[in-house]
Amino acid sequence: MLRQASSIINATVLELENGNALGRIRALITNYSGNKILAFVLRFPSVFQAGQVLAPIDVVEYGSQIVITRNRETIIRPNDIAGLEDLIRGRIAPLGKLVLTPTGKRLGVVDDLVLEENGTNILKYHLRPGALALFANYSLVLPADQVIRIEKDRVIANEESPKKIKGKTIPQSLRASSTSS
Repeated sequence: MLRQASSIINATVLELENGNALGRIRALITNYSGNKILAFVLRFPSVFQAGQVLAPIDVVEYGSQIVITRNRETIIRPNDIAGLEDLIRGRIAPLGKLVLTPTGKRLGVVDDLVLEENGTNILKYHLRPGALALFANYSLVLPADQVIRIEKDRVIANEESPKKIKGKTIPQSLRASSTSS
């Protein structure tokens, strides 16, 4: 079963042992090549407090707006995962970023991601067409293997055009399950 990143963003993280709420997922941090989720950010680091993240490997179950982890000890600081602080500082999170080709052609804005059931591997990028196509009755789907890299303010993808799909939402065949897996 596939899952959408939008079903994970703002999800409440619960402790399996006692059901306590540990926080909400604020962002998904990917590797630079944009094909794997490395961490779910619960709190961004600041001058006054340490950041908090949850590694996808520590997720026991995904539900509708709920992510369950074993216990409080699975919520860690970003510096506990090698290189993660730099990725968070560099905002290597694709949602909401403009997608461009190496030649500067605008493909759209990342609206959602289609993930494997385990919530780690990114399969597809769901793009919202640019401003000129605001009223178009289609969406765009870009396979994750077409992403070259993610930068602070944009995603760079191969010249191959994303696939147009009818409607402005992700089709049922690409939708995440709204039930837990």
